[in-house]
Amino acid sequence: MSTQELSSIALRVVDQYQEAGRSLVNAYRNGAQRMIDRAAPLEGQSRKVSEFLSSRLKTDTDRVVSLIDTLANAQSRGIESLTSRVTKVEQTGTVAMLDMFASLQLPQAKLSEQIAIKVAEGAKSLEARSEQKDASAAKADAEVEAKPARRVARAAE
Repeated sequence: MSTQELSSIALRVVDQYQEAGRSLVNAYRNGAQRMIDRAAPLEGQSRKVSEFLSSRLKTDTDRVVSLIDTLANAQSRGIESLTSRVTKVEQTGTVAMLDMFASLQLPQAKLSEQIAIKVAEGAKSLEARSEQKDASAAKADAEVEAKPARRVARAAE
C-alpha cells in the first residue's frame, strides 16, 4: 500500500511542476508581450515588426508549453510503469523489502510534494501579477498620455 502512496505522491509532484512551468511560461509571455507593445511606438518600429515579434513569442512559448507537457506525460508514464512492475514484484513475496524502501522514501516524497505545491502556487501568483500588470500598464499609459507635461521650478541656491 505504501508503494501506491509513494507513486501517487510522485505523480502529484510531476503535475505540480508541470503546472508551475506552464504558469511561468505564461508570465514570461505576458511580460515579453508588454515589452513588445511598449517598445514599438517608442522607437518608431513598424507594425509588421511588432506583429512578427508577437507571433514568434506566441509560437515559441507554445512550443515550450508543449515540451513541458510532453516531459510531464513521459514522467507520469514512467512512474505508472514502475508502479505496475513493483505491483508484480509484490505478488512474488518481496513485500517486506518494498514496504521498507517505500517507508524510507515516503517522508522525502511528501516534502518534495509540499515544495512542488509551493513552487506551483508561486508561479501562479507570478502569472496573475503579470496579467494584472497588463491591465494596469494600459491604464497607466492612458493616464500618462492624458496628463500635460509640467515643469518644476528649481529654488535658487
